[in-house]
Amino acid sequence: MALASDPVESAYRSQYVAFIEPGDVVTQNANLAAHSVQRGAAGVAPARLPQMPAYHLKRADGSGITMVNIGVGPSNAKTITDHIAVLRPHAWIMLGHCAGLRNSQRLGDYVLAHGYVRKDHVLDADLPLWVPIPALAEVQVALERAVADVTQLEGLALKRVMRTGTVASVDDQDIASAALTSEAQSLGSRAFRTRYGLKYAYVAGAMYRGTASAALVVRLGQAGLIGYLGTGGLTLEAIEAAIQTIQSQLGNSAPYGLNLLADYVEPDLERATIDLYLKYGVRDIEAAAFMQMTPALVLFRVKGLSCNASGNIQCAHRVLGKVSRLEVAQAFMSPPPAHLVDALQKEGAITAEQAALAQHVPMSHDICVEADSGGHTDGGIPTILLPAMQQLRQTLVAQYNYQEPICVGLAGGIGTPTSAAAAFAMGADFILTGSINQCTVEAGATKEVKTMLQQASIHDMAYAPAGDMFEMGARVQVLKKSLLFPMRANKLFALYSHYESLDEIPAVLKGQLERSYFKRSLAEVWAETERHLQSRGRTQDLAKAQTNPKYKMALVFRWYFAYSTRLAFSGSPEDQVNYQVHTGPALGAFNQWVKGTPLESWEQRHVDEIGIKLMDATAQQMRTHYERFCTPQKEYA
Repeated sequence: MALASDPVESAYRSQYVAFIEPGDVVTQNANLAAHSVQRGAAGVAPARLPQMPAYHLKRADGSGITMVNIGVGPSNAKTITDHIAVLRPHAWIMLGHCAGLRNSQRLGDYVLAHGYVRKDHVLDADLPLWVPIPALAEVQVALERAVADVTQLEGLALKRVMRTGTVASVDDQDIASAALTSEAQSLGSRAFRTRYGLKYAYVAGAMYRGTASAALVVRLGQAGLIGYLGTGGLTLEAIEAAIQTIQSQLGNSAPYGLNLLADYVEPDLERATIDLYLKYGVRDIEAAAFMQMTPALVLFRVKGLSCNASGNIQCAHRVLGKVSRLEVAQAFMSPPPAHLVDALQKEGAITAEQAALAQHVPMSHDICVEADSGGHTDGGIPTILLPAMQQLRQTLVAQYNYQEPICVGLAGGIGTPTSAAAAFAMGADFILTGSINQCTVEAGATKEVKTMLQQASIHDMAYAPAGDMFEMGARVQVLKKSLLFPMRANKLFALYSHYESLDEIPAVLKGQLERSYFKRSLAEVWAETERHLQSRGRTQDLAKAQTNPKYKMALVFRWYFAYSTRLAFSGSPEDQVNYQVHTGPALGAFNQWVKGTPLESWEQRHVDEIGIKLMDATAQQMRTHYERFCTPQKEYA
C-alpha cells in the first residue's frame, strides 16, 4: 500500500498490514514502521490467473477485506456465493456489469439491484421459479443510504450518480453469444495474449514447405490471431518473398511469426535464415525440432534484448519453443548457454550489454508442449507431458526469478472443442493447432491433398520414419488412407536396420524398390543424390559415403522421402500412392465435428473462422461441463 502524505489518510491505511495477490504475492504497507510488519514468504505470481482471482487487504489479526473477480456468468456468481457464505463474512457486496445504462450515466456511477428476474435457469434446481423474490423497499432505502454515506451526496446530486431497479439475468441467445465471445477471449493466459497482441490464446503452428502459407498467416493476423509461416523445406528466396508479402499486407501492428526448423544437415542454412529474419525485422519465431540451443537461435533471441528507462529488460525477439522432451524444455526455459553468448559477442554479432542481459531471461518465454501430432512426433501423451512441463516451469522460474512469466501451451490432438477444453482445464496458457489448418482454403497444400484430408477419420494416420533424421529413427505421423508411403517408408528403415550396405540387399528386394518405390534404378538414384550433394557443397557427405556403405544406403533411402514430398506438393495424379502427407488424428476429429455443416467441405474452411469457431465452442463446452459439475445429480439404485 502506497505511503500517504496526509496524516489522517495514513492513519486510516495503517489498519491494514499488507495487500495479498494471487500466488501469495505480498505487498507490505508502506505506512507502517518496518519493525511492525511481519515478513512472510514473498510468493510467486502465477503464469495465468485462476478463474476467479482473489485479492486481500489484511489486518494484523487476519481480518480485512477480500475482493474476488468472478468474471462472466451467473454460474460463477452462484459458485462464489456458495463458497463465501461458508466463511460467514460480516458483509459482502457484489459488483457487476450492466447492459442497461442511460445516456445520462457515466462509468463509475452506482447501478444497484433490489429485485431479480430469473431467466438464466441457474438457480432453478435450488429455488424454483414459482418461489418469488420480491423487490423490497427496505433494500432500496438501505442501498440509497449506503451510497449517500460513501459519496457524501444527497438529494438530486445523489440521484445523478445512482440507479436502482430490477436485474434481469437471461440466457437469451444474442446476449449469451456476446458473453460466450467474452469467455472465449478470456481462455488461457492474459499474459500470453497481451505479449503477442492477440484476441484469443490460440496459435496456428507452422507446417512444412509453406503448407502454413503466407496467405494463411495474413488471414490470421487480420483477425487478431497469430500463425507461423512454414519455412522448413523452402529456399531463402521463397522465404524472403513470403516475408515481403506478409509485411506488406499486415503492416507493423498485426501479429505474425515465422518458423525456424532445426537443420542438423546444413547448420549454416539455419544461420542464414536467422540473418534474413533480422534483416526484415521479424520479431516472432517458432523454433521446432531443436534438441539443443544453437548459435543461430541464440543470436535471434539475444539480439532483441535491451533495457528500458525503468531498468526492466525488454525482449523484442520472441521465441515460441516447441518441445516434447523435458531436457529440451529445460534448455528453452533457461538462459541462453553462456558459451554461445560469449562466442556471438566475440564475433561482434551482439553487444556487451545484450550478452549481460542474456543471463536474466530464458531462451523462450513461451513453451508449446507438443503431444502426439502430425509431422515430427514423439507420440507423447498430453495428460503426462503438460503437467510435467508445468512443474518444470515452476522450478526454473523460482531458480532464475524472471521478470516476465513463462507461458506453457499445448499442441497435438486438438481438433474439437472437447480436446481444446481439456487443454485449458489442465492449465494450458494457450493452444496450438496444426493439422486442422492444412485442410483450409489458405493452406499451401494442393487441392488433391486437401480433398484426401477432408475425407480422413481419426484412424487414417500412421507413423513413418522422418526423412531428415532417418538414421536416428525419428518418426513423423502421416496420412495412410489410400496411400502406401507409410508402409514403404517403414520397410526402408527395416532394410536399413537389417543390412550394412545396398549390396547386401537381396536382388528380389532391390527390384521391388526400383519398380515400386523409386521408379528408377538404385544407380540412378545415387547419381541424382551425388549431383544434389555437390550442388549444396556437401563434399564431406560424399567422401563419407565412399568409405561408409551404410551411410551411402541411408542417403539413397532418404531420396525416397524427398521424392514422396515433392509428389504431394506437385498435385500430380501419377504415383499418388507415394504421397507423403504429414497430418495427425486431430484432423479426423475435426472432420467428424463439422460433418453435416457447411465446414464439411474444405472449400468452406477459412483458417481464422475455424479458429474462432473452435474457441467459442470450447468456451461453451467448458461452461456446460462446469454447470453439470456444480449441479447435484440424481442417484440411481
